[in-house]
Amino acid sequence: MYVDDWITGQDTREEALLISLHAENIMKEAGMEMRKWISKDTTLMSQWAAKGFDTYPVDTSVSLGSNKTKVLGLGWKTLDDCLTFDTKGLLEFISNNKNTERFLLQAIGKIFDPLGLISPFTLRMKCLVQELWKNKIAWDEDLTPKIAERGLSADSLLSDDKWWNGPSFLQFDELPGTDSECPEHNEEEYLSELKSKNSKENVVQTLNLN
Repeated sequence: MYVDDWITGQDTREEALLISLHAENIMKEAGMEMRKWISKDTTLMSQWAAKGFDTYPVDTSVSLGSNKTKVLGLGWKTLDDCLTFDTKGLLEFISNNKNTERFLLQAIGKIFDPLGLISPFTLRMKCLVQELWKNKIAWDEDLTPKIAERGLSADSLLSDDKWWNGPSFLQFDELPGTDSECPEHNEEEYLSELKSKNSKENVVQTLNLN
């Protein structure tokens, strides 16, 4: 049996320790050992070590530098509790500047976002593909200026005024209503959360783009 990384979080250190002990015992009963335990909380890491957990020191992360490791394929700065995206490969690719459907799909394929954290950006690209299919534009046909100029460019995500400190809806019990249709209006209307500079006190995780 193959088991991938298990990721969870709790409101308190005590709850985190308790659920990790339960998980460790359940997996041991099945003959499987959980390894590489890691947390941003150094006290919890010490508690795990005292109980014989196979902890994973942050400063031994492979090729990512000190205080940074990987989780679900994304970079995780443990001290800041911040997930990061490496956009270098994408920016180099789109510098070729080919406005075709084939190029657009290839660019989308280079974006690895398993948690959907940058959906305000990727959604625009997917909606463009949907529009191309509706208009029956060929794979290597140049896009019309109206279509090519739509959306949010990848390099604009790197500017400071678009760093995301967590959506406000995470502070409320109920989620806002959503529209299943792709938006057809200016991206300013639905990128307000992405572009917000205001940090939220109760948000447990932040997203930065580097």
